[in-house]
Amino acid sequence: MQVKETRLKGNEANLENITRFINRHVKDMPLARIELRYSTQSVQRLDGTKAKKEISKLLLEQGMGQAEVSVRPHEGALDDATGEHLVRLIPQSQSAAPAEDDDDKGWLPKLWPRKSQTQEAPPQPAQPQGLSAEQAVAMLRQAIKLSADDVKKVTGASRLVNEAQVIVRLDAANQVLGPLVLGELAQAAKSIAGMVRDQGFGTTPSFKVSYTHKPRTTTEGTFYAGDTDVEVLLLTAHSADERMEPSLDRNMPDTPPQEISEATALPIKQPAAPALTVRVLGTLQGNGTVAFFDKAFELRFSTLPARFDRSALDKAGFGSAHPELLAVASNSCPLTLDRGSDGQLHLHTHWRKTPDGSTYAMYRWQNTGVALADNDILTPKAGRLVVNDPHGVVNATTGRTLPALVVELLA
Repeated sequence: MQVKETRLKGNEANLENITRFINRHVKDMPLARIELRYSTQSVQRLDGTKAKKEISKLLLEQGMGQAEVSVRPHEGALDDATGEHLVRLIPQSQSAAPAEDDDDKGWLPKLWPRKSQTQEAPPQPAQPQGLSAEQAVAMLRQAIKLSADDVKKVTGASRLVNEAQVIVRLDAANQVLGPLVLGELAQAAKSIAGMVRDQGFGTTPSFKVSYTHKPRTTTEGTFYAGDTDVEVLLLTAHSADERMEPSLDRNMPDTPPQEISEATALPIKQPAAPALTVRVLGTLQGNGTVAFFDKAFELRFSTLPARFDRSALDKAGFGSAHPELLAVASNSCPLTLDRGSDGQLHLHTHWRKTPDGSTYAMYRWQNTGVALADNDILTPKAGRLVVNDPHGVVNATTGRTLPALVVELLA
């Protein structure tokens, strides 16, 4: 069964329509989890506590008391400003990997760290007359779509987007979008990255957002054809790499003699070497070979002990480059690495439990297939591990089969 999702906005964004959508599918769709992310700026204000109670009641009536219910306001100001409620129904999967209480099961990152369900909604800027926050965010979404369409015509949707440059010319739009974006730029970048992915693109781990207000000085005379109220320029990772940066290899203008310093040049300070580097090389295929990524993903730990788990991958940006594969790693069954008194790298983990009480190894040596014991030692100074079951696992959220990850430890 496929995950079902709907967005409710305007006069439809209310508890009645939320429960109606759930009730429409729940009879023929055994559910593992229901997720509701609601806006505090909807036309009809939604009571999160009441919504959770009503959804739980509906599940109990259908004999699905074991299904999880997650009700939270949108984390980002941009998402909250839409006035939309997002409902997601996640079906049961008999072969799905077991749920983990401390693993993030939300549908956004996929990307981003879980926050407390009791968090307060982000503060909202005062709304100018004539343009609501919902309208301003809709303009931003449309600008991203137009830019994505342009990029697809040139490169297709195969490249990763590295940067989104937001240019706002309409003063009324800037009064709304300015505080929403600049007030919490990191969270706004996550929201905008989601809008970019909605258009079929991936985003790089270093994805960033810039915001510029360029007010029009006149409404008459010459103007650019692309001079829209809100414009977004999407830069792919490839186009970002092609930017020209100053280099000693290029012809540089001669420095006037009077500007030459007599101070002796100092050596470049080298960054400290990491205590441990974990490189995610790719995925393990059914025939035992490794499907290598175009570029290995690196996690560098400056100190030991270090903990390798889903959160570590997420914080390093792995979810932006490989969003679905983030679910292969586990928070409840981490790999702890530390330097022993013998100078060698010691690995500690435990076997993972399944709902039926059985256990299986979360980590194996890739060259031998032997499971890691509770305590193991890395010899010599590099080794490859398989993360999760070598035969693949099923994502409980999407129902799709995911391959195990192959990582390399460099001590």
